[in-house]
Amino acid sequence: MRIDARWLIASSLVLVVAACGKKAQPATEQAAAPAERNATVAAQVAAVTEPCTLLTAEDVKDATGKPAQTPVPNNTNPRVCDIAVGEYGSVNVTYEPGSAESTPEQFVSVMNENKIPLTEQTGVGDRAFFADHGSGMIQLNGFKGHGYVSVTMLIPDLNAEQGKAAAIKLVNKALSRI
Repeated sequence: MRIDARWLIASSLVLVVAACGKKAQPATEQAAAPAERNATVAAQVAAVTEPCTLLTAEDVKDATGKPAQTPVPNNTNPRVCDIAVGEYGSVNVTYEPGSAESTPEQFVSVMNENKIPLTEQTGVGDRAFFADHGSGMIQLNGFKGHGYVSVTMLIPDLNAEQGKAAAIKLVNKALSRI
């Protein structure tokens, strides 16, 4: 399988943007955080730590109409899973468990700072946004609780409408598993 460097850069950008958008809290505020909020976040992190459990080859085939291979962990980032589609396509799923301080608003703010246009998508998780990196990839970021899932697709023979519909199906499926 041939992997385009733009694909790796874009998938890494999602995680960097998420990490940079988190604001540090003083130790006194962290200590004062409600126990139930921390328990909820801990339960989410424990529920899914492996992004390759979020989508199957069959999920990708059902959404895209293209044959897909078994998901494999990304060699450089443990929060990313790669799924080869057809001869040259790929789907990348990223899971970020986040924290009580991670919000869709912070995500939007960081993306805006990085001049990455977003389009809000209804009917996906608590909130969801398509990110336009300008490279022909389709990326949908869906939030559920304090975590989020990002599906990035580069499938040459899907048009934009088909790709967006597939991304919506895949993010909803992945969010149902966290």
